Amino acid sequence: MTVSDARTQKILVIGGSGFIGRRLVAHLGPERTIATYHSAPFPGGVPFDSATMRLADRFLTGRHRITHGILLQGITGIDRCALAPEESARVNVDGAINAIDDLLDAGVVPIFVSSDSVFDGIRGPCTETDPVCPILTFGHQAAAVETHLRSLSAPWVIARLTKVVASFPNPRNILSEWIDAISRRELIRCAYDQILSPVDIDDVVAALTFFVNNELCGLYNISGPQPLPRIELLNTLLSFVGPDLRAAAKIDICSLSDIAVVEQRPKNCSLSNRKFAAASGLSTAPPDRICARLSQHYREDLVLSAAAR
Repeated sequence: MTVSDARTQKILVIGGSGFIGRRLVAHLGPERTIATYHSAPFPGGVPFDSATMRLADRFLTGRHRITHGILLQGITGIDRCALAPEESARVNVDGAINAIDDLLDAGVVPIFVSSDSVFDGIRGPCTETDPVCPILTFGHQAAAVETHLRSLSAPWVIARLTKVVASFPNPRNILSEWIDAISRRELIRCAYDQILSPVDIDDVVAALTFFVNNELCGLYNISGPQPLPRIELLNTLLSFVGPDLRAAAKIDICSLSDIAVVEQRPKNCSLSNRKFAAASGLSTAPPDRICARLSQHYREDLVLSAAAR
């Protein structure tokens, strides 16, 4: 892609107000993106409801200059999907498939951001060749969209994500949630038998950007390099925080089966990232590096707070 191509093309980010969407739009830049939101307005964002509106009517008219549409919209709360399967399916399945069909009809490559929930969690790390076998309502919905895409001959991308974490505080970042909970002297229940392969949000953004810039198509897992139990991820984080915060941690180590949820969660959520790493040459950060960066962020905040006093 030439510099002029990059300047004139537009990337449609459907769901630009979410955890990944905001980071992606900030990385790509406002001049290159058209970003939508449903219920969380942000500067430059365009309102769009995938359950009731069509991309063809709103964005894909005339000489739109859109080359890729990244589908990040959806109802992602696992229990919410289970409690309202029809309502969530209107967004997560019908809305996504309508968006995909509109994009393809307009000559735009759809990039569907999927989830490790398309697997049952019995074994892992799962690869792109493993058959989907969801046990969650949300997983069935994601699998339905994947099945639709895989039946099409036009270029498409499925970026299947595992647990997304970050080296900065955010309400959607489980690592910063843990630090905040410890600061409030709250008990953390943490499973010893759930296996994750957490991936840094900036590595997710880099992967989505790679798909756009290099026209790589197909199904790819995007995950961290190291599967580990959830409790080990917490212990890794604790090894980097200050001694006072570490001493204040109150942790109840339990089985995932002991945690009350509407639908029982898959226990092995790990994915293999080898196919994407081989195709892109990109590596993803290990958990200790992410935890170290996050703890440094908190230490810098404490220094700034103390200086302000």
